[in-house]
Amino acid sequence: MVPSPLGAETPAVADKPVPLADAGPVASHREEATTLVAGRPTPLRRFGYEIVRQAVRFVLVGTTFTLLYFALYGALRLVLPAVAANLLASLVTTIAGSEAHRRVTFDGRPSRRRRMVVQNVATWAWYGGTTSMGLLLLGLWTAEPTYAQEAATMLVITAVGGIARFVVLRWWVLSPARLARRASTVRA
Repeated sequence: MVPSPLGAETPAVADKPVPLADAGPVASHREEATTLVAGRPTPLRRFGYEIVRQAVRFVLVGTTFTLLYFALYGALRLVLPAVAANLLASLVTTIAGSEAHRRVTFDGRPSRRRRMVVQNVATWAWYGGTTSMGLLLLGLWTAEPTYAQEAATMLVITAVGGIARFVVLRWWVLSPARLARRASTVRA
């Protein structure tokens, strides 16, 4: 912050101060985190915006593929046992959902193929394993579980898995910092 001839402090921007009044909505108690520099948000603010935007998109894409999963599971459940229907439905929607997340949630960011394969296998193993275990336990608890009971069991488990999946995709598979470092080492 530098003193201004008008008496107010302003953020310094390459030898040209920007008055706080022109910096947009700035709460005095959060001034350092929200100050705009040269009309752009600070890295902290951009990072927060990006995470929120990605999280919202992740929830929308994830909800879409969860509904697709339940529709596919319901159709397969008519001809297959619960665990087999679950494993097949989760395999199809995991692969398709990961690609949709890459394209929509993370703006088509390039992925490292091996990491995406590992993430897909781990995600399918998580969803397939935990939801199958949930279905088996539900079968022990209730002699004839209804579709609604099976769906509720799987919904709770997939919500927990969804949070973990976002973290893995965001910071490991499609990490902008990792991809930037990789690109810079390839160019050098």
